[in-house]
Amino acid sequence: MPEIYFIPGLGANHLLFQKQAEAGISFKVLEYIPAMKGESLDSYVRRFAQRINDKENCILLGVSFGAMIATEIANIMPVQKVINISGIKTMDEIPFYFKILKFFKLQFLLPSSWIMQLALLARPIFGAMHDAERKIFTDIIKTTDPEFVKWAVDKIVSWTNKTIPSNYLHIHGSKDLIFPVFTIQKPYKKIKGGGHFMIVTHAFEINKMIKKVVSEPN
Repeated sequence: MPEIYFIPGLGANHLLFQKQAEAGISFKVLEYIPAMKGESLDSYVRRFAQRINDKENCILLGVSFGAMIATEIANIMPVQKVINISGIKTMDEIPFYFKILKFFKLQFLLPSSWIMQLALLARPIFGAMHDAERKIFTDIIKTTDPEFVKWAVDKIVSWTNKTIPSNYLHIHGSKDLIFPVFTIQKPYKKIKGGGHFMIVTHAFEINKMIKKVVSEPN
């Protein structure tokens, strides 16, 4: 059986995958490591991937920014499969308004103390949530490193990837407001009503897809 590695979204951690663990999916979480000052995405990805034991016999699942990391890993070393949830595949899917951040470098102008408060205020754009799901979201935000968020946002808006690895599955929500579905290019599987937090809010549907991909022969 291949090893399955889950990479959380920007600012998130293992808490994001509570519903996958409860569904009996076996996986290891690759938590984010600190970025070095001025570090490139390529350098970071190579350090990040050192924790993967058997790279040719593993499945990578990334959520949002984690999907970008998974894609970058698969572009520099062979992996069995990549599952992209609520992320983008290439630079062509970056929404136009992200270019404002790229041009003005607004992510670096915000005081670190504001980052978490803004994230909590922005919760509605991640999609509708029940009380338990809101708690997961809040718990994740409380553990977020604002300096890493600044570094990662810069890498998102500056991403230049054009290559989609083989054995690649993209799952995206029809109501995602961070990476709107109209910017997403085919092929992808659409989750009706899914927002950017659908790994939690639409876990039942997504877990079925994950189990199917994992069980399929390479």
